[in-house]
Amino acid sequence: MREMSFSILLQHKETGRIVNQIFEYADIFDGTAKDEIGKLQGYAVIARRQCTGLYDQNSQEIYEGDIVVTSNSQKYDYPSEDEFRGIVTYDEQKAMYTIVQAHDSYHPALSNHYIDSIEVVGNIYENPDLLEVKS
Repeated sequence: MREMSFSILLQHKETGRIVNQIFEYADIFDGTAKDEIGKLQGYAVIARRQCTGLYDQNSQEIYEGDIVVTSNSQKYDYPSEDEFRGIVTYDEQKAMYTIVQAHDSYHPALSNHYIDSIEVVGNIYENPDLLEVKS
């Protein structure tokens, strides 16, 4: 059985600093996560993100809300000539993770088929600027 992990993002109420805490399912179930988060004075939870169970080309775990990029768009038949950049999102209707581009209706499934060409470059909470369209 694979371990399920979660990313809890917390933001300091005064400074705006964001901290990313990773917990295994057992940590959440037995209260360890709550205890650890409680030790961070002045922080509030801004996001709870589940791991997809997949790793990018650099062996980094991929979580919901991650911003990913691939430069192999032609190899995998993406509708872009350069790079494909989007947000990892869980599609409840399709029961799968997809990569959503802000300005496109094409949302490919996140799968092992092309995972070796995907790189996590940030997340929507800490790096929203990574989604800005280059002119």
